[in-house]
Amino acid sequence: MKVLILGDARHGKDTLAELLEKYYGVKYKSSSQAAADIFIYAKLGHEYGYTTPEECFQDRVNHRVEWHDLISDYNKDDRARLAKGILEHADCYVGMRCHKEVDECRKQGLFDLIVWVDASERLPKEGKDSFDIEMCNADMIIENNGTLLEFDAKVKRVFDLILSRKVIYIAGGMRGHEYYDFPNFMAKQKDLEDEGWEVINPAQLDLDNGLDPYTFPVDFDWSQPPPGELLPIMERDTMSIIHRCDAIYMRKGWVTSTGSRAEHALAEWKGCEIIYEK
Repeated sequence: MKVLILGDARHGKDTLAELLEKYYGVKYKSSSQAAADIFIYAKLGHEYGYTTPEECFQDRVNHRVEWHDLISDYNKDDRARLAKGILEHADCYVGMRCHKEVDECRKQGLFDLIVWVDASERLPKEGKDSFDIEMCNADMIIENNGTLLEFDAKVKRVFDLILSRKVIYIAGGMRGHEYYDFPNFMAKQKDLEDEGWEVINPAQLDLDNGLDPYTFPVDFDWSQPPPGELLPIMERDTMSIIHRCDAIYMRKGWVTSTGSRAEHALAEWKGCEIIYEK
């Protein structure tokens, strides 16, 4: 499971990551620590007299705007660059600071869950010059306004429920079907959710990213790919299978679809459970 933890400074992001590692074996790495190791120490070490990346990391609270700007520049060509580097070695990314990076990570399907930790009843919020992410960018909010014991118990209750669900991807041909067969993909998503699965539905991902076939012209040729670049869609869907899925559901007729055959091979290579529509 890949988790992104967001929230204002000192609100408990690292504490949540430590609890996830303690109870569920979810390896984590702070974005700030990773950034210090990879490039920020090299940028700021001489200016501030740091002798190690760890010193640079510990002093970040005094230079948050600089850190924000340096990470934004590092990610300028691919807003998910740092996140992908961290996920090569960890399951949990702690402390993203730019909403554009969150949006790109969501677009590329890098995370199963985005969690916001909120302690605003007892701690101040950050300024927008170094942290421009809002609570609405997260999938869920965990309040941390009580004691550590209360937070610990709350985290365990929530993640006991979350981690009991497995993730399944719906694969099947789209081209050649009216509306790219979105109605049937949506219906199958509901069926699988009713069975207890967390579902990754490429049709829903398309809708979430502004690709809505219901708005296409009446005479649109459904045998053709949708307008725009296909490569980002391919990357999003394959990364979802690689990083998130326990299983893949192959809809009838999948063997005639080049994309579905590729997804099937990828899931088979990864060792996912493969379920075939009867």
